[in-house]
Amino acid sequence: MEGNNIEKFLHEWDIHLMHSKFKLTEAVQEHLFKTQIKKHPSFHLMVELYEMAVRNRTLSRSYDYLREQVDEEIEKQKLDQNVAKLTQHVRGKAFSVLKPEKESTKPPKAQVEKPKKKATAKKTTAKKAPAKKTAVKK
Repeated sequence: MEGNNIEKFLHEWDIHLMHSKFKLTEAVQEHLFKTQIKKHPSFHLMVELYEMAVRNRTLSRSYDYLREQVDEEIEKQKLDQNVAKLTQHVRGKAFSVLKPEKESTKPPKAQVEKPKKKATAKKTTAKKAPAKKTAVKK
């Protein structure tokens, strides 16, 4: 595995499995895959726990199980990274809104409530249009 790039390794691994002239047995696949992912710091402990479970006979050796665990861990890492980026972005926005633009040396003005005006009901009447005066010619 070059440079701990697990995604590149998995991509190349899948291509080799699909295009290989020889079909590897489950045991060989499990051994080769385990040997490679154990080199990655994020998966070293997982492989150690897997091997312990196999030794204690609480888990059977399985390439499919290892691959599923690696895929789930990669998805979890991506999710954690996205949540961290989103949280940082949201916090940045929130802090920019909360940050005062200019500090004032004046003490804040006391707020006094003005008494509310009583609502009075006014009668509305329809206004009549003024009568037109017409001049009469004689």
